[in-house]
Amino acid sequence: MVFVAILIGVAILAAAIWYGLKKNRQLVGEGKIISRKPDFAESAEIFTLNVPDFSLVTEGVKSFNYGEIGTDLKGSSTEQRFNFTASSWGAKLFRTSGEEEPAEYRFEFTNWSTRNGIPTCALQMNMLLTAVEKLFLSIDGNTQVRSRPLELKTKHHLF
Repeated sequence: MVFVAILIGVAILAAAIWYGLKKNRQLVGEGKIISRKPDFAESAEIFTLNVPDFSLVTEGVKSFNYGEIGTDLKGSSTEQRFNFTASSWGAKLFRTSGEEEPAEYRFEFTNWSTRNGIPTCALQMNMLLTAVEKLFLSIDGNTQVRSRPLELKTKHHLF
C-alpha cells in the first residue's frame, strides 16, 4: 500500500514538472519570456538609451498586458517612476538620469515570495522583465543593458 502511494506521489510530481517545463517552453516560443537563471530577480537591470523620448517609455509601460502578467501599475508618468504590484511580488521601473542624453532607467524587483529558493511567480516576473526589455529595445535598438546585484535582506524561518 505504501509502495502504491509513493508511486502515485512520484507520478504527480513528474506531471507537475513536465507541465511547468512545457509552459516555460511555450512562453519562450511565443516570445513572452526569455530563458533566465533562477536567481534573475536578485539583480537590477539598468537600461541606457541614446534616444531619450520619455513619452515613448510612458506609452510603452501603459500598454503592457497586465492581466496576463498578473500585476497592477501605479506611478507617475511625469517623474518616470512606475511601480508594479502583484499578490506575492513587486517591481519598480524608474529613470535615474536627468533630461540629458543618454537616458538611463533602472528596473528591479522589490519583493517576492520563494519556494525552495525560486520565486513562486517566476513566470509572471520573467514576463514583466521581458516586456520591459522589449520596450527599451523597440525605442532604441542600441539600448545597453547592465545587471547589478541587489542588496537583499532575507528572512529565515526555523519552522
